[in-house]
Amino acid sequence: MTDSESDSRSAVRNSPDMSLIITVVNPRQRIKRSCEQVLSDIAEVFSFCSSAKSDLAFFPELYTTGYQMSRAKFVEYTILYEKEKLNERIADLADRFKVAILYGYGEYDSQSEKVSNCARFYDPKTKLDFVHSRDDYSTSNSVFNRGKKQPPMFTWKHGATVAFGICLETSKLDEVCDQFRGRGGGGGGVDLLFSLSTRSNTLLPQPRFLPHPTHSMFFLHNYYNEQGADKCLTAEVNLMKLARFKRNDLDIERKPTKMSASVKFMPGLKNPPENKKQSKKPKKRKTTWNF
Repeated sequence: MTDSESDSRSAVRNSPDMSLIITVVNPRQRIKRSCEQVLSDIAEVFSFCSSAKSDLAFFPELYTTGYQMSRAKFVEYTILYEKEKLNERIADLADRFKVAILYGYGEYDSQSEKVSNCARFYDPKTKLDFVHSRDDYSTSNSVFNRGKKQPPMFTWKHGATVAFGICLETSKLDEVCDQFRGRGGGGGGVDLLFSLSTRSNTLLPQPRFLPHPTHSMFFLHNYYNEQGADKCLTAEVNLMKLARFKRNDLDIERKPTKMSASVKFMPGLKNPPENKKQSKKPKKRKTTWNF
């Protein structure tokens, strides 16, 4: 983290509304998709985000290709997507809808003939753009390269410090989170930690508020929906639950808004319609989330 990021991190916005709306996307496994199909899927989620007033659309690892592929297929699709500049087009789409995105994708290395498992955070409003590649692949026959980029850590909306990783070990969540506590300017640590996942046997794909004696934080993850239905889960992350955001002169107790809705993608849509034409009100229902 740079000195300027550290300074901006400490300058928490003086506002009673210290919430972030996150749409967690849990799609079906999709492979053999054209760039236009990937973009139309993302546009449909962005439309949902616009209706839900989400700050961020959060997709799983290797979202653009899908996960269950042979080495040859990973290479084929990553080469295709790089040739057709898919990442640039995703950023253009985010600019158009004015929604930040965190998603997984593959990056091809012609020397090793392997794919790097990457994640990207892009925010059209702040122009923050960070890429991370997973760094724990070690076997010689792995489809993927070892990563070269450390998990990024940066300041986002309301002065919240954000970090993200790929497929963090949710069965050892306390150990994982401890690695991000105490990091950053002044040892302040991470406020929101995102894990781009494929599946989980330990945690539901919902935001978790993790209390801690010295540094509480939020943990969010997602995975592919093996039940076959596309789904976005949207929740309000209330930063006022974190000690450094609390203000003594305000007595604010906001109840987070919980929503759940299915997203029906439109495959093959070459030119995603404008935001205002696609906007639909998200379907609301009660949940048991409490954080």
